[in-house]
Parts: sequence; structure tokens; C-alpha cells
Amino acid sequence: MNGFDTAAVVKNDLHSMDIPIIILSITEEQHALGVERCLSKPINLEELLKDVVRLTSQEKPTKQVLIVEEHLPQAQMITQVLRKRVIRIIYARNGQDCLSKAISFKPDMILVNSGIAKEQALVNKVRFEHKLATIFFILLD
Repeated sequence: MNGFDTAAVVKNDLHSMDIPIIILSITEEQHALGVERCLSKPINLEELLKDVVRLTSQEKPTKQVLIVEEHLPQAQMITQVLRKRVIRIIYARNGQDCLSKAISFKPDMILVNSGIAKEQALVNKVRFEHKLATIFFILLD
């Protein structure tokens, strides 16, 4: 299951169909899936930053983003760009670490590797089991 498959599952669920989704991918299929934004690889980090700021600026001025990525270089690249605008960046290496940090820190947004999200059914666990339905998710494909 890739990021587009995950987005299709999220958009077809009555509880999550209104959640904005940004997918980072080689292909651009977002309109068929109802995805908020699709950024093609190689990722334009400034575009990613604009989307993160737009989605997180809706409610509170202090922004927290949780990055869930098992590949440290990818996480560092995203962190470097987001640090310009995001007050606090939290890092998790896997789904279990993400769950614990999402509960503790209640971030505005979670950027998650789609493979980790799929393996752990992470979006549903965070949103429904832990009652954090207002957190935006961006799937990194």
C-alpha cells in the first residue's frame, strides 16, 4: 500500500473524509483522490513549507510538527526547512514512538512516512483511539 492507497482509505471513511492530505510522490494523482496537495519528487522544500504553514496556521500561533521518518537524512532535510517557520519540531522513528509523542505533545501536524502509517494503521490510531482528530497528516510516499 502506497501513499495514494492510504489517502483513498482515509477519504472513503466517513470519520476522516474531510481531513486535508498532502502526498509527496513521483506521480500526481491527487484530484482523483481528494488529496489537498500533491508534491512531486524531488520535493520542492519551499512548497512543502508553504503547505505546512497554511494548514497549521489556522488555529494557534505556536506550531508543533511531528516528523515520523525512519530514514534520518530525509528527516533532517525536512527539519532544516521547517525550522524556519515551525516553533517546535518533534521526531519519531516508528509508529509506536509517533503514538506516544502525539499523545504527549499534541502536535498541529504529523508528517509521516506512508509505509510506517500503513504498517501501524497510524492515522486511525491517532485520530480515533486517542481522540486527536484535529491533527493534520501529510503522508510522505
